[in-house]
Amino acid sequence: MKCMVFLLTMILAAGSVRADSAADLVAIRTQLLAHSANTINPDAWGQVMADLDGVILRAGESGDASLTVEASLLKAMALSDMRGEHEQAIRVLRGLIGRYGSQRMPGFQAVYVRLAETHAKTGDSQAILTLIEEFRNSPNYDGQKYDYSGGRSPSDPIRIVRPRGPNGDSITVTSMERALLQAKSAPGRRCPDFRAVDLSGVPVSSRDMDGFLVLIDFWSFRFPRWEQSLPELVRIQKRYENAGFKVIGVPVESNFTESLNALRQAGALWPQLRPDPELMKAFGVFGEIANVLVDPSGRIIGSNLYGIELEAAIRDAIEIQ
Repeated sequence: MKCMVFLLTMILAAGSVRADSAADLVAIRTQLLAHSANTINPDAWGQVMADLDGVILRAGESGDASLTVEASLLKAMALSDMRGEHEQAIRVLRGLIGRYGSQRMPGFQAVYVRLAETHAKTGDSQAILTLIEEFRNSPNYDGQKYDYSGGRSPSDPIRIVRPRGPNGDSITVTSMERALLQAKSAPGRRCPDFRAVDLSGVPVSSRDMDGFLVLIDFWSFRFPRWEQSLPELVRIQKRYENAGFKVIGVPVESNFTESLNALRQAGALWPQLRPDPELMKAFGVFGEIANVLVDPSGRIIGSNLYGIELEAAIRDAIEIQ
């Protein structure tokens, strides 16, 4: 009887620890969502990392693998997306694979996808290819054929066709292959060669950008972050245009006429290219806002820069010239 009471007490205590840690994780996630890389101060950032490490430690001590993975994924996301600390994020994710990758675990595919996306930000295509093969040989490989379409704009959702046969790729591999495309437009890589047409029907190519500092901006009013940053982009474009800075817009939606009128009214008078699936694919854009900053030699020197981050990158580039 005493053994049973002791066992029940231990089970209840473990459940309480998990509930407390899970609640802490929700609070941390809420705090991160309320900030950006520019608004969270060093002290607050340090506290968030310490809190996350505390959740990870307690989850590990209690043997809660799923909570360990969830908290570590959040840490890797914060390091990479908010601070640009991609190598640290890669170490966190690699640690998860080293610890749990040899066993089958529900949802563990997200670790491989996040790692591929992080490698994409460093432009490391070979690391993604190696990771895809590693995943295919892992116990968590979900090897079925998933064809998909859509994803060209926020109003064009991705549609996944259920598998018809056992031999083929998985939805996880598909996501990792998308990251492989996104690696093409990572800082440090050459700007992808492209040919497009502007809204007046005039051909435009990557060669036309030679000698200029160019922001290629894939935009949509459906994304609050882009809409909120538009006045700043208009100001920045006007301030630095005489220094050789240009903006080329690409709407990510096929029905953009109404949005274009609002864009013009906001003072954004730069050229616009017709949205083209091949152009989007060349830059690894799949229906979401994105931008790349290309220097006069055709090298990508920044991506997904808005507001003060964009202006700082432009200033640095102009000073280097």
